[in-house]
Amino acid sequence: MRGSLAIVNPVFKEVGIEGVKLIRSLAKTLAIDVQGFVRVVKDDGLVTYEWGDEVKEVLESGDLLHTDLSEAPVNGGMASVARKLSKYVNGVLTVSNGEAGLVALIDGRLYYVPALPGIRGDSTGTGDILLAISSLAIHEGVEPLKAVAMGAAAAGLKVSRFGHPWFSRHEVEVLANKILRGVKCLGSV
Repeated sequence: MRGSLAIVNPVFKEVGIEGVKLIRSLAKTLAIDVQGFVRVVKDDGLVTYEWGDEVKEVLESGDLLHTDLSEAPVNGGMASVARKLSKYVNGVLTVSNGEAGLVALIDGRLYYVPALPGIRGDSTGTGDILLAISSLAIHEGVEPLKAVAMGAAAAGLKVSRFGHPWFSRHEVEVLANKILRGVKCLGSV
């Protein structure tokens, strides 16, 4: 694992902060989806999200982090969430919201990254695809904003296709360049 890309993407607390710290000490690039760190089940069986102190430590550990707006610790839009979490993030943060696109925090600046237009279908797993493709690109040395656009393109293609292969690297790179034309800088945090 030393020097590798590691993606920590628990569904429900399968990895704790000690595991994250161990992986961080070994991996060159660490990507984390916070969903499994913030999910809790209430006594009535309802799944909700709680952002405790451990989540802040998790955020500090990642080179690339992802959260969906529905899991966010504050009300408001994607940019509001990114601003709120910015004080804990040392890497790139993405806050996604399905067809509405995502906001990426990169080097203290916020960017709106649009989703692929006209995409309809099953969105299950798109956050996973976004994180995987973006983190692989960052690990390979791609500039972070382009890497996030590549992840957004791959996620959109996954939604629009009902089976494998969901996408090719060539398609992802071509569509990422189109997505980049729609990126808007939202200012600094």
